[in-house]
Amino acid sequence: MTLAKALKDLPKIDNELGKFMRISPPCELGAGDPPYRNHFETLMKAVVSQQISTKAADSITNKLKLLIDDDFSPMKVLALSHEDLRGAGLSGAKARTATELSEAIISGRIPVEEFERMPDHEITAALTQVWGIGRWTVEMFLMFSLARLDVWPSGDLGVRRGWSLIKGEPMLDAKALEPLGDPFRPYRSVVAWYCWRATELLKEPQ
Repeated sequence: MTLAKALKDLPKIDNELGKFMRISPPCELGAGDPPYRNHFETLMKAVVSQQISTKAADSITNKLKLLIDDDFSPMKVLALSHEDLRGAGLSGAKARTATELSEAIISGRIPVEEFERMPDHEITAALTQVWGIGRWTVEMFLMFSLARLDVWPSGDLGVRRGWSLIKGEPMLDAKALEPLGDPFRPYRSVVAWYCWRATELLKEPQ
């Protein structure tokens, strides 16, 4: 299961997706990702990004970087007070999640150093025990930190909107979109990536 095989096989599965792939830059999901990627940093950025715009998330992340000297580590984050985290722009709920995530990793309750070898469902079970971490946050982590190719974030607004643009159909809700990813196994992450690109490259129907 590789990205190269996904790029070859997906256009054969769905004509509309194949047409869009021809006009889109090629998917880079996982390309060149080193095995030593900072998993904690990716998790923190996913927490920050929950339910806010990319621009707002980037602003908060930059403020957080200043507080921790651009060193995303559980110890650095745990050294910040609740007020520090709130001052960087995190909501009270996200500040709590950041603290509890840091504590869980430091204590070993979440074995982040073993994630490379663990299946998706075990990682999901480990992370969702932390207050404030749900399916979407785990999905973003699996895709962008571990480069897992078969994740289907059907509840993500960008994926839903991009799917509708690629297919030329009204936007579906998460429940309706969920089973439509099945034909693309084991490369659903790649399809989601192209859905996000579609929101940038395709125009909404008038």
